[in-house]
Amino acid sequence: MEIRNIQRFDPEPCPIPKVPVTPPSALVEPDTDNRLIESLRKVAAKRDPLESLAAAARTRMDVGPNSDALGQAMSDLAVTGAHAWRSWSQGPPSLDAVIQKIGGAPGSAKVRAAAEKSLARATLVARLLPLGGAERATLRAAHPELQTWIGVCAEVDPPHRPVNNEVTDNPQRDLRVPMGNLAPLRIRTSFIGDVANAKRVVLWMHGLGSRLEEADRAGAELTRLGDTAIVAFDFPSSGYSQRIDLADASGQLPMLDVNAKITTDFGPFGFLDFLDDFVANFVDTLEAEVPGVRARIACTAGGSLGGNMSLRLALTGRSPWIPPRIVAWSPASVWSPVKGDLFKDQGPNTTYGQATMAEDGANARKQFFFQNFDKNICNIKPKTAQMWWRSDWVHDGVKMQQAYIDAARVSRQEVYGEHYRRFTWRLAYEQLLFSFRTPTKAGALPRYHLIGQKMRSLLLTGQKDAFDFADIYAATDLLAKNLDQLHRLGRCYLLTDTGHSIHDERPVFLAREIDAFLRAHG
Repeated sequence: MEIRNIQRFDPEPCPIPKVPVTPPSALVEPDTDNRLIESLRKVAAKRDPLESLAAAARTRMDVGPNSDALGQAMSDLAVTGAHAWRSWSQGPPSLDAVIQKIGGAPGSAKVRAAAEKSLARATLVARLLPLGGAERATLRAAHPELQTWIGVCAEVDPPHRPVNNEVTDNPQRDLRVPMGNLAPLRIRTSFIGDVANAKRVVLWMHGLGSRLEEADRAGAELTRLGDTAIVAFDFPSSGYSQRIDLADASGQLPMLDVNAKITTDFGPFGFLDFLDDFVANFVDTLEAEVPGVRARIACTAGGSLGGNMSLRLALTGRSPWIPPRIVAWSPASVWSPVKGDLFKDQGPNTTYGQATMAEDGANARKQFFFQNFDKNICNIKPKTAQMWWRSDWVHDGVKMQQAYIDAARVSRQEVYGEHYRRFTWRLAYEQLLFSFRTPTKAGALPRYHLIGQKMRSLLLTGQKDAFDFADIYAATDLLAKNLDQLHRLGRCYLLTDTGHSIHDERPVFLAREIDAFLRAHG
């Protein structure tokens, strides 16, 4: 294992993240990170385009200070939720059906006008949702009314595509991935480059609570270098993939017991094991979609949770299809288990408590955003979100860390719901307690010994990804040295002036090093 300190970097494009459009204050409950008011939640909960359009029209006909904004949001709810979208896609309601559903005088010009306006709005939003970022910009330029907030309520009908959030320019599709006794899961997937014909394919896995758009900037550079395409996806219950109702799922897949306590270093780590199985099944599903692609997967790649998954998949016997190359940056779980004293136990106790908390109105939502964006743990380390990007990252006078935090907070507001919250916190809990430094059973060697002799690894870690009880920089350096002692081959880059989200801070550097690694070990 070759270990290098990288202290100088070529200049890279550094776009400032855009904070997504947020709902008008009249449509949200105060101090809840933009939780929609009850009247909108009730409409969204019906998951029925016709019901939404009729409610929108009735609201538009009312005389009130917010009737237009409410009516527009209700029209949007006819298409933005995944369940509503599925119904809409099978055939949108007709104008006559909407008029009939509204009730009142069927020949009323007022009723007809309200129905027409509501249906036209939903139809326009339905045109927008399947599009990528550049195509959306074109449509929004032609229809400025799409530049304001579009109604969506993930709390009761999570969206299947980004609505107000940034969306990839790359082709998106839904793959149906079987998982045990569960009905096949709908997984949002994007292809960067020519996946059907590229010499090499990289399987990209995003970080905790994030989504496939993480791959876009580095992926664009990687495909530009030639011979490589990328498949990225949203993990289950993340981004815009299908949510798993854990109350139902645990009866069919016992590993998904959100209430199970982890009491030993040996596990079991049911949700991480579930993701191991999921990735294997995803590749099988991808192979059916694009025959021959499995043999061309050159490596798995990812940061944070994605880096953890790459390393887990490298363990001998975990997944027989895994290629003999992995890329992992800022990987979680390279630390020693975060437990054992008053301070260390706070992380597992907090994440377990947040995963098992009842939704209870707005309380769990408020706690989710407070814990991630507002709370300092014992005043000994930054807020969680402040650990995602380095604090001294400035571009054109803009403090990039805060810009990314602001965008991340609003982005998560669009996808937040009970199942997203439970799944995300449970994975956080398991990642704190799982460690590549501990054995799988008493008397065994540490897990990193299971990384096979034929495996080639590219590890990357940022100097400023170093915090109390979560010093990923030092832990990744130590892992590389341990692998070197075992005569495992590969590279580890220790990056000066770099934080946790290397794919954001240095995407071109990351892409070029992945390309060089694959060409050297392909």
